[in-house]
Amino acid sequence: MTRRSGTGTSEPAGIAPVATTNGLPLAKARKRLEDAEVAAGTRRKRGRPKKVRPPRTRDNPEIVGQVAALRAEGIQPRRILRALGLADEELRAILKSPETQVEITKRRELLKGLTLRELGKTLLPAWELTQNQIEAGDPAGFNRAVWGLAALEKIGQSASGEVHRVEHSGLPAPQTTINIAEEIKQLIVAIRKEGEAP
Repeated sequence: MTRRSGTGTSEPAGIAPVATTNGLPLAKARKRLEDAEVAAGTRRKRGRPKKVRPPRTRDNPEIVGQVAALRAEGIQPRRILRALGLADEELRAILKSPETQVEITKRRELLKGLTLRELGKTLLPAWELTQNQIEAGDPAGFNRAVWGLAALEKIGQSASGEVHRVEHSGLPAPQTTINIAEEIKQLIVAIRKEGEAP
C-alpha cells in the first residue's frame, strides 16, 4: 500500500513523509541555515546559536565622546551617570580607558584655547571701562569695573592653569620687643654728643 505525499511522490505506507523546504529536505535546509549563521558569526559551529549582544557601552564611540565632553567641562562623574543613564562600572571603565583620557585632554585644551581667545576680546573694553569710570569720577562704577577685571584675571588664570597659590607656613616669627623709652634715651644722648662736639 502506498500513499501519495503533497509533493506528488509516492512513499510506502508506515514511513513518515520527508518534510521539505523550497524543494529541499528539512535537514538540508537546516544545515544551510546553520552554515549561513556560522558564516555571519551569529552561530557557533555545531552548537547553539550565539547570543547577539549589543555593543558594550565603552565600545560605543558616541557614548565615549559624550562622557569625554562632559568630563572635560568639569562635570562630576555622579552627574554624568545620571545624565547618560550609565551604570557605575561602565562609567569607571570608560573614564579609565586611555582613549577617553586622550579625548578629555584634547577637549580641555580646546576649551582652554576658546576661553583665552574670548577673554582676550573682553580685556581691552574692560580696561577702557575702568578708565572711563576714573575720568567720570564715579567711585562706585570704578569699584565695579575693578571687580570685573579681577574676575577676568581669575578666569584667565584658571583657563591657563596658572592659579596663584598662597602658601601658609605657620605663624610669623615673633618680633623682638623694642623698649621705646630706652630708644628715645639713646637718641637724646647721641644728639647731645653731636651738639657738644666742636
